[in-house]
Amino acid sequence: MIRNTLSLAVVAAMLTACGAGNSSNDPEPPPPPVNQSPSVSAVGDQSVSEGNTDVVTVSATDPDGDALTFSLSGDDAAAFSISSEGAVTFNEAPDFDEPTDQDEDNVYALTVSASDGELSDSDSFTVTVTNVVEGRTVDGPVSGATISLQKRAAGTEDEFVEDATTTSDEEGRFDFADYVFDYDTFDYKTISTGGVDIATGVDLGDLTLISNVGKSGGNVNVNAITTLLSVVDTEEEQQELIDKLGLEGTPEELIQTDIWEGSEEGDAASQEAQRVNSQLVTIIKTVATIVENASDEEVDPTELVEAVAEEVVEAAEQTSTELELSDPEVVSDVVTGGIEEVAPDAEVDPEVVDAASDAVAEVNSVLGDEEVDPTSDTATGVAGAAQEDLQESVEDVVTGETDLETFEEETDAENLLEDVPTDPDDPDADGDGLADTVDPDDDNDGVNDGADAFPFDSTESVDTDGDGVGNNADTDDDGDGVADGSDAYPLDAGISTPALEINIGSGFVVTDYDPATQSESTFDGEFDLVDGAVDVDISGNPLNQTNMANALSGGDFRAPTISIPVEAVPVGSAEASTVVQLVDGADATQDAGERIISFDLAMDWEGDGDTLTVELPPQTAAGFYETTDGLRVNVTVENLDSDFMSVTEGTIDYPATLDFKIAALIAKVDDFLPSSFLDTGVYTMTVDTTGVPIYVSRNDGTGTSVTSLEVTFSIGD
Repeated sequence: MIRNTLSLAVVAAMLTACGAGNSSNDPEPPPPPVNQSPSVSAVGDQSVSEGNTDVVTVSATDPDGDALTFSLSGDDAAAFSISSEGAVTFNEAPDFDEPTDQDEDNVYALTVSASDGELSDSDSFTVTVTNVVEGRTVDGPVSGATISLQKRAAGTEDEFVEDATTTSDEEGRFDFADYVFDYDTFDYKTISTGGVDIATGVDLGDLTLISNVGKSGGNVNVNAITTLLSVVDTEEEQQELIDKLGLEGTPEELIQTDIWEGSEEGDAASQEAQRVNSQLVTIIKTVATIVENASDEEVDPTELVEAVAEEVVEAAEQTSTELELSDPEVVSDVVTGGIEEVAPDAEVDPEVVDAASDAVAEVNSVLGDEEVDPTSDTATGVAGAAQEDLQESVEDVVTGETDLETFEEETDAENLLEDVPTDPDDPDADGDGLADTVDPDDDNDGVNDGADAFPFDSTESVDTDGDGVGNNADTDDDGDGVADGSDAYPLDAGISTPALEINIGSGFVVTDYDPATQSESTFDGEFDLVDGAVDVDISGNPLNQTNMANALSGGDFRAPTISIPVEAVPVGSAEASTVVQLVDGADATQDAGERIISFDLAMDWEGDGDTLTVELPPQTAAGFYETTDGLRVNVTVENLDSDFMSVTEGTIDYPATLDFKIAALIAKVDDFLPSSFLDTGVYTMTVDTTGVPIYVSRNDGTGTSVTSLEVTFSIGD
């Protein structure tokens, strides 16, 4: 027993000595695991339309399977949040017009990081906030209107085609948030049709309003003012129209401004725009009512509103002062012109049109009252009466259900506006029982307040020179230092001596000649007044090419003649000089590759108040001809006669006319000009008229002196 125990002990000792059980002979234990960095997937730059908060969900992985924590940094991180799942969102819906990024350029800089608690990875990207086409339709705010987004190829005259539609909400607002715009490829406009004016409660039927969409997109408000701007070609002309309407701002600003919201906030410019907007809508609806009930043919609402808009623009062009939409004559011209344009066959008694125009002018006088908030119950009450009660009366008189006398009684302001809410304390200057806030003629002098420079003085209504003294009492109405009794143009400070006078509304007649049939043909036209020049464009009626070619070849030639009726003839005489130029193209500027011919001429005139003689005395007129490659050659015109420009003697039945003969000079040029000089194409002839006093008058009694006559014409095949 003892021996066995000892043996075991010895064995144990031996094993110990031999190293049995020592770890140096066993495999090394594995080292503790090494933490690996997470990886963030590339995010890429993002684009978000304004009003949306969701941006992107960031993806990240961890090789170790550790839970990750996301965070944001960068210049604009304060505007964003990120969830535990990596969803990046704006804290507040972004507004393109009020960016909150550091550079305020709507490009937000972000860096996203993913961390496992020890290690992290990150990625930087930008978030660009894009502009959403959004806006509001306003007569008052129009709910339930159909908003059509239309487009055409950029810079063309192609027809617009519908590409998207939406509907205005209960506040008249709309947007095209899901629509992708391509401003480089297309031009856009919005058209609003129908709906309910929530300020008046009136169903607007087919009332159509238009607005262009600028290249910057953004706010595109639709109202009657933007409708006017949509029919004007250039930004310069749009600005002139805005100024004539007495409004503030640029075309872009007016399109982007919610004039109803601005009015509610007390913005004076918006309030004035809203007043003009209400006046325009009243005119548009009246034309629509007349046409709908007097024409057998259905008229497209868009064509109708564009026709009325063009008539308003023309009326603005024909006045040198602010356009008064409460002037019965202005309203009548617009209404009459609109009807004739869209429904020329409509049978409407002119007396009915005049009576309706008078009623509209009275309502517009009230709607334009600067003392009345256009969003007030009083203003919306007047607008409602104009939209509904007035239109019902117009319909009845046009269809013959009521006679003219009844219509005039119904639409008299005291009857039409008697239920409009007013303040009991509102004054009544003329004591007619109608508060001044709803009285179209506060002094009862027969001139609507909007067109009355002295609305509370029944003895005065006009102050041409703005000196505070009415024309009835003023001895120098235009303030030019020449007493009215000695002033040939007492309402125009720019001229006081007699001149050859033509009226911008009188139009002209063009007489052309066909050598093949030896017959004459005529067509009518109207001229414009542009930058002190009489602007005549007859390029839409090409002149006979054979006749014009004969001007150079010596064949049977009669110079095409433009005849403009003369209102008055000056007294006096003068030896004058003028410059005549003919250039290729539809403008008076010689562009690269265009030819030009120019003459310096002596031109004498003599007038006795009844007749005027304009003579080109026998002379050798020096000039030059420049070819398409820039070669300039001196030319002359020999033995001129007086038929280039003349004034025919008038009779009772046929007024005197200023006759201007196209190409009469060219026919007398020496033999240098090529036979193709008057070939088919478009040409512009300019005549300096500084030496002959010519005055262009307007229907409102104003006018301006002109310094040149510019004629754009074309020659046909």
